[in-house]
Amino acid sequence: MMMSRRRWLSVLLVSGLGLLSTQLTQAQEQDQIIAFYLKMKEFAAKLPGLNREGVVLPKSLILQRLQNSVKNESLLIEDIQLTPEKGIVFLRSDKGIAAKHQLEFQFLPVDWPNRTVHISFKQSSQAVSENALVRILGNMAIGAVSLATGDQVMRDLVEKMPYARVQGQVLSIRLDQVPSLAPTLNSQLFGYNAFDYVGISELKTGPDAIYVKLAMRKP
Repeated sequence: MMMSRRRWLSVLLVSGLGLLSTQLTQAQEQDQIIAFYLKMKEFAAKLPGLNREGVVLPKSLILQRLQNSVKNESLLIEDIQLTPEKGIVFLRSDKGIAAKHQLEFQFLPVDWPNRTVHISFKQSSQAVSENALVRILGNMAIGAVSLATGDQVMRDLVEKMPYARVQGQVLSIRLDQVPSLAPTLNSQLFGYNAFDYVGISELKTGPDAIYVKLAMRKP
């Protein structure tokens, strides 16, 4: 039986509305992608770690931060040496028997998908407690990342750091679990995590400085 003209018109109307709805949805999605892209460009332009050299943290700033991080400990950080090969923190303890210590460290490749920084270390003395070691290296790494991501506010590290763990001679820090960094690293644009698209590509020591580089990346 042939379909009536009214039925044909009804079918054509429904089909046309369906096609129009699909086209509108695709157009809205394209608009959202364009808006997200433009917003990401604006967001990335504000990140100091996306310039050619990245963020360069001079020895004087690092030494000051480290000294502040152990100001309530029985340790005194006397100096820090930074070269392209490694860093060395020079410490002195006055509690009990006075002694001098050296803490050598190197930044390992950053595991950005898991928001984790790894630092290998070697101590010349066992007198430095694990808590102090974690505070010293943790404060340095977290301070570097906070400056690279444009986060100018960094709270004092607490004595217990559940976001850091020591396995053998490697310290690992989950940056997205650090209270002072979590709001920044979990920030979103149009429902997307901005730092899925921008990440730390390198964290390394250099001549009298630590270098932090950010790069655009595919999520």
